[in-house]
Amino acid sequence: MNRRVLTSIALSSLTASSIKAWLYSIPSLRRCYKKPHGRDTTLVALGGGVVGDLTGFAAASYQRGVRFIQVPTTLLSQVDSSVGGKTAVNHPLGKNMIGAFYQPASVVVDLDCLKTLPPRELASGLAEVIKYGIILDGAFF
Repeated sequence: MNRRVLTSIALSSLTASSIKAWLYSIPSLRRCYKKPHGRDTTLVALGGGVVGDLTGFAAASYQRGVRFIQVPTTLLSQVDSSVGGKTAVNHPLGKNMIGAFYQPASVVVDLDCLKTLPPRELASGLAEVIKYGIILDGAFF
């Protein structure tokens, strides 16, 4: 039986903002290039939508695709971006100009993360949940 064994951990952190990072600033890609990792590498996105998007793009791009795991920490990322499979970075000519459709190997959701969210962040996620409810079953509303 083949089991994946964690042999090393490399951590990168970034500050999420309303503007997604550019291709050259993706920490996980820089780290993979500086200390080459094999195709058995697994990247883990621990954070909100921006972190998941950047990590997913890095995973899709590095060596034509390595595994990645989403650990979304905001309600919006838990119900939307972590399961959507769309990953992208910005380009000087436009938003999300460089990207890929790349699904995570798994998504790990910890509802306790929601306790740390400011009200506005929680409301934006709830709006997405309501939207899905209306689309799925209009009679419900």
